[in-house]
Amino acid sequence: GHEISLASRVKENPKAFYSYVRSKRVTRVRIGPLKDKRGNLCVDSEEMGEILDEYFASVFTKERDMTDIEVRDGCLNTLGQVVIRKGEVLGILKDIKLDKSPGPDVIYPRLLR
Repeated sequence: GHEISLASRVKENPKAFYSYVRSKRVTRVRIGPLKDKRGNLCVDSEEMGEILDEYFASVFTKERDMTDIEVRDGCLNTLGQVVIRKGEVLGILKDIKLDKSPGPDVIYPRLLR
């Protein structure tokens, strides 16, 4: 049936297989209750979201503004000549995994192949 078909195509389409496996799991992971700053237990989803937001904002550093960085002469490494070979690019594109998300260029792997 359907399970045998998914299992036989797991190498070609792992996303479909693992999606099916996840749908059959009995237990669901839940978050909470969480304690707020005063030590009170919170079970409301919105309140827990705010608690997590505050926590993550406090532990992650803010990126510096790059406009205040001084650049001195001789400090910059420059890139020389870049050689791109058609065969190498085609080889990489041939092996690209189609079930992956797009990269920073927002181009889907299926389109690249």
